[in-house]
Amino acid sequence: MASSSSTSSAATTTSAPEHFFCPISLEVMEYPVCDRRTGMTFERRAIMEWMFIHGNATCPLTRKPLSTNDLARHFELQSEISAWKKEHCPELIAANSDSDDSDSEDESESFNEEQPNSQDLKAFFNDQERVARLHNIRERVMNRRNERIGRMLGN
Repeated sequence: MASSSSTSSAATTTSAPEHFFCPISLEVMEYPVCDRRTGMTFERRAIMEWMFIHGNATCPLTRKPLSTNDLARHFELQSEISAWKKEHCPELIAANSDSDDSDSEDESESFNEEQPNSQDLKAFFNDQERVARLHNIRERVMNRRNERIGRMLGN
């Protein structure tokens, strides 16, 4: 599943609306989740890695406390992204439909009902390549945040 989402994300990055991008992975989201406290939206996998691999308990953008109990699927945004992809990238939808569509309903129903065990998530993501990628992503997010702050301050 990860390979299909990264393929579709890479193909749509140049023309997708900005709010379709995860601020952590900088890719078009497949399964967006919203932090109810801050209103920030992230790709589910990216925010779970942020929290459980690195032990972060704060939102990567606002630095406010963050808990899995505060995360909820953002169905409206997911529908917008799916519709946009169908219109702009029909060949990717056809290629990914066999693997992604059958799992999306099951995943959306179980996300808020079954909170993942942190040991299970650490075991799943305990891969040096993923950890290195996440460090790179975090650095890009911080650079992007600093650029935005600089633009807001007029620097």
